Amino acid sequence: MYCLGTPEIDRVFNAPLSRATGLDVVSVDYRLAPEHPFPAALDDTLAVWATLANAGRRLVVVGESAGGGLAAAAMVSPSSRARSAAAALVLISPMLDLTGASDTYATLTAADPDYGTDPEILLGPARAYAGDTSLEHPLVSPLFADLVGLPPTLVHVGNREVLFGDSARFVQRARAAGCDVDMHVLDGGWHNSPMWFGIPEADRAINDIASFINKAVR
Repeated sequence: MYCLGTPEIDRVFNAPLSRATGLDVVSVDYRLAPEHPFPAALDDTLAVWATLANAGRRLVVVGESAGGGLAAAAMVSPSSRARSAAAALVLISPMLDLTGASDTYATLTAADPDYGTDPEILLGPARAYAGDTSLEHPLVSPLFADLVGLPPTLVHVGNREVLFGDSARFVQRARAAGCDVDMHVLDGGWHNSPMWFGIPEADRAINDIASFINKAVR
């Protein structure tokens, strides 16, 4: 979410991903809403990305949930070198349309074990992050951005989560823009399934993501 979380929380995903790829994983400790609305978190993300890109290494940007939205926004930001420096982009259960327009907010309400009972758990923090900026701003909701030129992209999402529609719509638009995009749908998966370290679904997801990354950087 845009209002809570720390890099330490992501160790349950970052550690096994690092082992599976043999690569270093860097987490962005970005400023949180509502105290720091858009573009604070994106600015922090771009600052870290610029530092890494200037080191001349092949890089993959990975983001989950709100971080998936930030990762996508970094790739479409006209003020960054992110696209040219990125070997690949991985989005996990990303929040890409902060307007909440995806129909799966309604159709998957009963199926989503995390947010189906109250999508406002997602949409409220999203509005706090946007602040006075339109929810349709392309760097707030990357679904509305010009997606031409994205690096090879993997979108990983569960078919039980209300955010499924964001992923499906993004993939459709990215492919229409000529981008190389894979979409892996975890059958029975929920929001951020790869983060549930130690369960078979998470292990399969991490292996899928690692295979994609290894192919992109080698």
